Amino acid sequence: MRTTVDFAIVGGSVAGSSMARILSSLGLTVAIVDKGLFPRRKACGEGISAKGVKILQEIGFRPVLNRLPHTRLRGYQLQLKDKKISIPSSLIGVQRFYLDKALLDCALSSPRVLPFLGTAAAKIDGSGPFQVTLSDNTVIESRWLAVASGARPLTVSGTAINPRFGVSSIWECEQDTGNMPFIQIFAGQNYQVFLTPVGPHTFNAALLSTKNSGHALTNKSASVELMGEAFARAGIQAQAASYLVGKTCLQAQSARAFHNNIFMLGDACEQFDPVGGMGMTHALLSSRILGEEMRLLIDGRMTLAQTGVKYTAKREAAARPLRGFTFTSYLALVRAQEQLARIPSLYRTAGTFLSGGLGSTHTVRNRMAHTALSFIGACL
Repeated sequence: MRTTVDFAIVGGSVAGSSMARILSSLGLTVAIVDKGLFPRRKACGEGISAKGVKILQEIGFRPVLNRLPHTRLRGYQLQLKDKKISIPSSLIGVQRFYLDKALLDCALSSPRVLPFLGTAAAKIDGSGPFQVTLSDNTVIESRWLAVASGARPLTVSGTAINPRFGVSSIWECEQDTGNMPFIQIFAGQNYQVFLTPVGPHTFNAALLSTKNSGHALTNKSASVELMGEAFARAGIQAQAASYLVGKTCLQAQSARAFHNNIFMLGDACEQFDPVGGMGMTHALLSSRILGEEMRLLIDGRMTLAQTGVKYTAKREAAARPLRGFTFTSYLALVRAQEQLARIPSLYRTAGTFLSGGLGSTHTVRNRMAHTALSFIGACL
């Protein structure tokens, strides 16, 4: 079978579905390709920042979100030995199992969006127009192409830091999560556990470990034990309610946002640690930014090359506060977690930005640079 569309998207999760929704609103026909079927569980911290929620509202997804089980959160609490650091921020917790399916269904409600699910993109030919050959031999021809599947970024550049591995699962408790409106972060020896309320009496527990201590992630019982210890430290009686998913390798590298005339979205462009919605927020930001630039391309006011340059620059600017937050968390994980108590201002600056309180990326960059340099110096 052969299908022709204006735009093909490889990956149907948050970035792919939001991109399809935006493009269809611009009058384009869109094909969404995903090797999986929905709903499905995915290793994730399962938080969305206020900026991410705002984007969901802008592209018409907010009613979908409101119908899903979720918890409104007021920020983060870092539990470090005998110290607790609270970082105010506005965000929500929601399970990807429900969210991905709901967003995809909303995108597919447009007759301009065609689904190709349960079949992988086996081969991509051309540099515009493109020919995407699927594993079932279906051929999709498109004028433009985006990759929103983050498992294996296509072209990676930049300097890698020590890879991390992550797993997550759903836990249930008797307490009302509405009385615990924070993402709680516990740091141990070369690992972190993130506890995110994602619905009434429901938590997401995500475990992040460095490569050198990855043994915990190859042993399911050890991973569950570390998560259970975090719940105990938080004074929460909880039990695992789902299987572990993940063992994802997060290379902390950035793929090129525009390569061979292909746009990279979300994790395909840059992967973030599961710290309170950085990954999903980035997925939504990258889709919205590309949508804004595609409007100019469609109107003939920019070339494809110019669109790629502008998308790359704007995505990079939007990613900096997210990167600063997750990178500092990584440094605390692998080098000197006790130093984290000395730099609450960095986290508060990022938290304020994610809540929409800082209008200038330049201001955020300056403040974060000052505090991050002080922290890195203390870690060396």
